Amino acid sequence: MRINAYGVVSELAASQHNVFTRRQAAPLGIRRDHIASLLRAGLAVEMASGGLALLHGAERPSWRQRVAGAVSDHPGVVASHTTAARLDGVDGFDGYAEIELSVLRPRSLRIPGVTVHRVGALDRIDLHPIDGISSTNRARTLCDLGQSVEPLMVERALFDAVRRKVNERWVLDTLRRLHRPGQLGTGVLGDAIEELRKKGRAPESWFERLVELCLDDPVLGEVVRQFELHDDAGRHVARFDLAIPEVKLGIEAHSKQHHFSEEEVESDEHRDQRAGEHGWDIVYLGYAAVESPSTVARRVRRRVEVRRQQFGSGA
Repeated sequence: MRINAYGVVSELAASQHNVFTRRQAAPLGIRRDHIASLLRAGLAVEMASGGLALLHGAERPSWRQRVAGAVSDHPGVVASHTTAARLDGVDGFDGYAEIELSVLRPRSLRIPGVTVHRVGALDRIDLHPIDGISSTNRARTLCDLGQSVEPLMVERALFDAVRRKVNERWVLDTLRRLHRPGQLGTGVLGDAIEELRKKGRAPESWFERLVELCLDDPVLGEVVRQFELHDDAGRHVARFDLAIPEVKLGIEAHSKQHHFSEEEVESDEHRDQRAGEHGWDIVYLGYAAVESPSTVARRVRRRVEVRRQQFGSGA
């Protein structure tokens, strides 16, 4: 009986980002000559990373298809590091185009255009499918990221996990289980967790963290995240993205990506008025601030010096 090869592989690939492998197709009666016909007709393309993608017209395989093909065509490998972070929608990782996979040592694997990490542990407890692609889970990905990105991006991923209410004990247990002396990924994550504990809480957005970095100046004194202002009776007055309590200065980070409604603007005005009644001043820092850290630090420093003089605490 004649086989409708395109129909068979279309059904097979439908739940796999329009990707399939020769190994998956063979039990369904798809032979080499069927695959060759699909390739000649331009209905499928073989990806260097592994697997075949069904395309429409002049399309090229997407990043996600290349990841799915690599994982499906190489049993035992999983998406990891920046690739797992991007698949999971971690803040700041949508632009990472590299494909990173992990495989358990002593196995060695080379895949064109793919970075394959040989790891000492790849337990089932550390794995979780993301959008149908076998990947490291959030806790394991956090432990691995320090091998691929700078510490600030590990910190950013950690803040994202906090905002998603990821269980802290789960992350710490995974960190302790995987850590070995001198291991880069877990070491970077451990430092980020320790810094977060010192600060007390994560910023509500990465933009707030960038503004905070601009204010890393000993002259300014302690800068507190998500500062809660209360009156003498303990009632809530206002909350600021950042604050320098010593001089009663609140700092609001306003990203250009954020569009404020009339209600939000009115709420800010009420908050500022209430804070002003308790002797507080507010500085608004826009996106341009992070493009010139020295300028914004200088601006806030001048404000702090004026406030210190007002409070009689000197310069």
